[in-house]
Amino acid sequence: MQADVVEALALAVGGIPSVAPILLVILLLSAPQGLAKATGYWFGYAGTYFAVGAALVAAGQVAPEREGSGIGGAVASLVVAAILLVFTWRRWRNPPDDPEVLPLWARKLDAAPVSRVTLFGGFTAVINIKNLAIFLTAVSIFSARPDELGRKAGLLLLVVLVFSSSVALPPLLYLLFSKRADPLLHRIRNLLERYNHPLTLVLAGGFGVFFLVRGVVRLTG
Repeated sequence: MQADVVEALALAVGGIPSVAPILLVILLLSAPQGLAKATGYWFGYAGTYFAVGAALVAAGQVAPEREGSGIGGAVASLVVAAILLVFTWRRWRNPPDDPEVLPLWARKLDAAPVSRVTLFGGFTAVINIKNLAIFLTAVSIFSARPDELGRKAGLLLLVVLVFSSSVALPPLLYLLFSKRADPLLHRIRNLLERYNHPLTLVLAGGFGVFFLVRGVVRLTG
């Protein structure tokens, strides 16, 4: 189980460089009730991932993985690899014309109530296919293992916290340092907007190759 913990957390790191959610919470911090909205967005974002992971863990409790049955994990890795590599290819073929990462309707969330921003956080977690594929793979490592439910739930919570930590960081900085955090957040926003496209290509492509190799090794091992 210890190896599963390390592997799951290593994959959860793949959720950290999520450019659009990070930019969105930085923008929300400058709105009225900014800290409440940014925190609400993170709760919706992380809470949705936790709910999806909990459903996968519950399914694993009902139908635990049989000893020596690794073909399911191999096929899942190959499917995730295909999703990420196709995503990378499409992003490479279609570079963005507009340097703005966030669409206009997302940038207008500063006028929305906290409850709607929280719901939107959950919505963005579901529609981000790249992140969802990585997250589900991380959870699948331990979800079907014959282990105690409490331990699985604790590991799931840890995976979600690592996966969504970059989205929680801007409101946490603002909570600790208030307006003094503005220059740092502004620099983070400029860097992410400038390097969003190459960063996405490198990360999605890198994870795609990783899952491809992982799936082939498991299938032939």
